[in-house]
Amino acid sequence: MPANGNDPIRLVLNGERVDVSGVSPQATLLSWLRETRQLPGTKEGCAEGDCGACTVVVAESRGDGTLAWKPVNACIRLIPSLDGKAVFTVESLRTRPARSIRCSRRSSSATGRSAASARPASR
Repeated sequence: MPANGNDPIRLVLNGERVDVSGVSPQATLLSWLRETRQLPGTKEGCAEGDCGACTVVVAESRGDGTLAWKPVNACIRLIPSLDGKAVFTVESLRTRPARSIRCSRRSSSATGRSAASARPASR
């Protein structure tokens, strides 16, 4: 946590360093993500940490040069507790434009079962 209430909270959000200031110590990660950062992929479900709709991934140093990756319920995680950590939301999974996938069904004459195959659609 920051040394005092005036220091910004420093974290990495989806690979980008962010300094957070001016938030209430009781502000949840979920409200900050949705309202301040405009990241709607993290949803509010139960608002109690039971349903998992608000799950994000938090990475923090283990102290030996490696990272510990943990799923976290954003609806009950307070922003100040994320100082020095990295947060990844569902939006971070969007690394390149989505390509449509075409599925085709083919029959296997040897087994009599059908099998599905997926391949990128031709452009």
